[in-house]
Amino acid sequence: MPSFEELVDEAVSTPFVGWDWSHLEDRVVREGTPWGYTERVNGLAADVDAILDLGTGGGEFFSAISPKPRLAVATESYEPNVSVAHERLRAVGAYVVASDGAHDNAEQTFDDASGPLPFLDASFDVVIDRHTAFRPAEVARVLRPDGTFLTQQVGGLDCIEIGEVLGGVTPCPAPTVDEYVAQLTGAGFDVTVAREAFCAKTFLDIGALLLYMLPIPWAFRGFDLDRHRERLRTMHDAGPVTCHEHRLLFEAVRA
Repeated sequence: MPSFEELVDEAVSTPFVGWDWSHLEDRVVREGTPWGYTERVNGLAADVDAILDLGTGGGEFFSAISPKPRLAVATESYEPNVSVAHERLRAVGAYVVASDGAHDNAEQTFDDASGPLPFLDASFDVVIDRHTAFRPAEVARVLRPDGTFLTQQVGGLDCIEIGEVLGGVTPCPAPTVDEYVAQLTGAGFDVTVAREAFCAKTFLDIGALLLYMLPIPWAFRGFDLDRHRERLRTMHDAGPVTCHEHRLLFEAVRA
């Protein structure tokens, strides 16, 4: 096993491109959600003509959807990811469009105008969203009547155990299940699925934990590598680190 300092140096020097976590596959054990998001997306995509993926990252998930509808389009707001997604999605007959993201759902007000989607009204049969903020009214606008919105979101208690051990570190605020449902119904959706799960996730070494934490600072508010270095060293000495992913799932139909 590498030393603590070697693991930290590795995490700091490893570039993160797109939204690709494959480098952690052998160093993280995940329980996974009980609802099969990927399978549900593939099932929806098989029966429609046009699908939109919000916040595709580097297109890693969207590129693997099979079969793909005739029109498969994604949005991405982080500029460095747009070119990565373009190359990956072009190879499978899909497209990516640079688009400003919506404000976090926990911060949206009734008159929020963030995250306008650059598409005509009623352009898509299905809109999917994995861990990206969305404005319900805009999603409803680009969906066709009876179109489906499927989203998996990160809850406000995500990996909270890590923050408790480190001290002074908190997850990103997020709406509750009921608050998400209220946002969706307020935009004219009929919410058919609303689920919540806490799924065990074990980082086998402290380097894997840092490789996960460093690219997403908004998810670990208050974390500072220098300030928390000795706490991290103690965690390293104790062995694998287990926390729980907080995940929410919603499926809704536009009226």
